[in-house]
Amino acid sequence: MDGMNPVTFNFKGDNEKTTLGFIAEEMPGSVAANDQKAISPMEIIAVLTSVVKDQREAINQLQQQIEALAG
Repeated sequence: MDGMNPVTFNFKGDNEKTTLGFIAEEMPGSVAANDQKAISPMEIIAVLTSVVKDQREAINQLQQQIEALAG
């Protein structure tokens, strides 16, 4: 996740449409193609799903700690 930095850019020859995305060469190897020239959308979804699950678990643990302290 740390290496995934969203950017806005225009494709060459299309200065009118701004696109939100990632620079393939800057992405971690776990989500980039072998040649670092493309990004695998399914890999990004898997990484983000895992991160969201981890964050949800951390939030639940913190809520339990708050409830115990407020007890």
